[in-house]
Amino acid sequence: AWGALFLDLLWAALLLFPGAQALLGTVPGWSSTSFWVALAYLAIGATLGLYLADLQALQRIEVRQLGLIGTLEPLISAVLALLFFSESLSPWQWAGAALIVSGVVWLRWERPVGGARST
Repeated sequence: AWGALFLDLLWAALLLFPGAQALLGTVPGWSSTSFWVALAYLAIGATLGLYLADLQALQRIEVRQLGLIGTLEPLISAVLALLFFSESLSPWQWAGAALIVSGVVWLRWERPVGGARST
């Protein structure tokens, strides 16, 4: 698992940075400290931190429950942007949020193959 994560991050770095440099002529903020701090946060905090949190969650809850929680991530992000950054959602985005919630509720109470209700 760690090897796959390392290779994913390595390939992303090798492919995305030269691509950004080719498209933009240079990588914005390449020499600034704030650029490297933000990049380190994204690599370590957001990527590795979320990966480790998922591994810890898998030890505590079922894969099905973790999948349902993962399905809610875009909705949670939209709600947080609404609350903290005064973003607004279009009617289509509200409709998408309603579809996400209804799908999660439906899957949560769907009867498994054995016929017993999931809890």
